[in-house]
Amino acid sequence: FFFLFEADYGNKGGKDESNKTLFSRLVKNWFYPNYSTHAMKLGSLNEHDIMVELSKRSFVRCIYDIGLLQLKDKPIGASPDAIAILNLDPNAVPSYIRPKMISEWEIDSRKGFDLQPTLLLVSVELKTVISEAQKSTYSSLGLEFRQEPELISTGEEDILPVKVGSLEYYKYVPREFRGQCLSQCIVCGTQFCLIKILKCN
Repeated sequence: FFFLFEADYGNKGGKDESNKTLFSRLVKNWFYPNYSTHAMKLGSLNEHDIMVELSKRSFVRCIYDIGLLQLKDKPIGASPDAIAILNLDPNAVPSYIRPKMISEWEIDSRKGFDLQPTLLLVSVELKTVISEAQKSTYSSLGLEFRQEPELISTGEEDILPVKVGSLEYYKYVPREFRGQCLSQCIVCGTQFCLIKILKCN
């Protein structure tokens, strides 16, 4: 599964993303005692190979492993698995995403200034599920995922864009990942986070 969700920093009326709730969740993420579960270890082992495969996708213009970041002048940190620039067909994405896209010319001034915006900056988060219950849940969701009207087909992978606070957001983005991905968007200065969820056999 690929989920591309927009982080709406100004959302004050979200279902469970109020400032107080969000701050509490972020603090728990930042200061929770360090530990590694079996699932986390498996995910870490797979990350490099998954990142290499992801870099070969035609819709990924470039992808960078950036490590731990801190928001400038703020005691807030995040460690996304990567930062990437996606190359998407602007006619295939929802209308609210198009104004956030940039053109090749804005990255490389040697390109024509009249190029259509096709690029989108995102933080990247890879998640691995290993329990049979989780696998069953994601298999069921996968059938519904492919029926969503806003699904973006790249020819290699399907990406489902969801907005924070929407029904699709609560349906497809697991609760335990939400705070982490939102904090990554805040620290990285991106409005979008690309989540890839994999089943470990």
